[in-house]
Amino acid sequence: MQVEVWKISGSSGFHFGRHGLGQEETLTTMPSDSLFAALVNRLAVGSGGAAVDDFAKPFAENDPPFALSSTFPFAGGVLFFPVPFAAVGETANKDDAKKYKRIQYVSEKIFHQLIEGGNLADVYENAQKLGETVLLDESEKADLPDAIREGKTPIWSVETRPRVTLGRAAQNSAIYFTGSVTYAKECGLWFGLSWHRQDETRKKQVENLLAELGDSGLGAERSVGFGACQITQQKMIELPDAEGKPWVSLSRYLPRKDETDSLKGGAYKIINVGGWLDSPVKRGQRRRAVNMLEEGATLSAARSTIPGEMVDVSPLYNGKNPLGHAVYRSGFALAVEWKGAPK
Repeated sequence: MQVEVWKISGSSGFHFGRHGLGQEETLTTMPSDSLFAALVNRLAVGSGGAAVDDFAKPFAENDPPFALSSTFPFAGGVLFFPVPFAAVGETANKDDAKKYKRIQYVSEKIFHQLIEGGNLADVYENAQKLGETVLLDESEKADLPDAIREGKTPIWSVETRPRVTLGRAAQNSAIYFTGSVTYAKECGLWFGLSWHRQDETRKKQVENLLAELGDSGLGAERSVGFGACQITQQKMIELPDAEGKPWVSLSRYLPRKDETDSLKGGAYKIINVGGWLDSPVKRGQRRRAVNMLEEGATLSAARSTIPGEMVDVSPLYNGKNPLGHAVYRSGFALAVEWKGAPK
């Protein structure tokens, strides 16, 4: 399976909110469902509702032309991937178990070792550590930026930035804080895009939307300077196709009803995804929450090239949608074969 690698760089900081967390908290990466929603929003702003309906139609009919991964860190020439949940394994040593569970990302070479059936415990001791959360192979160390390789700076850092709000009536001020994730020089985020059908018109449309998205910004708090960046295609990588085989998800995944049997014997975490929506029709609305599987979920045989479904999470009050349009959340997964499944 050929996967396009797109890099997100040049930002002075992102705020990636999460349902249930305060504004002073931020995720370090942007999940696939939020990235897809951002694309749809740019299309709505630039071309209107009819263009959105046309873009969304194949996804709504469970025939998606492409799959997006979530965003993950990169440092120099090294791409990092989520750890497949099943590769963490069980260990009798509690200290070892804690070390393994702290690992959030592994380099491309180690990721391939894990999806080939390796265990995190087998690669941990000989791997290079970047803090407590990132592993890479010794052979990839030369591809890191000097400051990262020498341990002078982390790949990313999270801070809280002070903000001030003014009361409209009394003009009194109040301070509050917003969480920000910032990536070091020559570091940033990347995501994969895999085409199920080569459609040059749609491909050009997606390229244009991604360019616009970089200019308008990713994540929340864009009006105060967060999120502006450059989104550029870098190269292609080869990942093993998962159709009809056990697989690892590089995206947040929402199983269709006929796919729920793939959860049996799998390893995954469920996250409740909600939050505010961005609609030009009516501000200050919350979208309906939906339960999804986090990136790194390891599951039994995939029924299709792109598993999952897209759902409408627009708010409903007494059965009525106050917006008058759908709010799409994509649960389609970029699926990679996992050869570590028990035979």
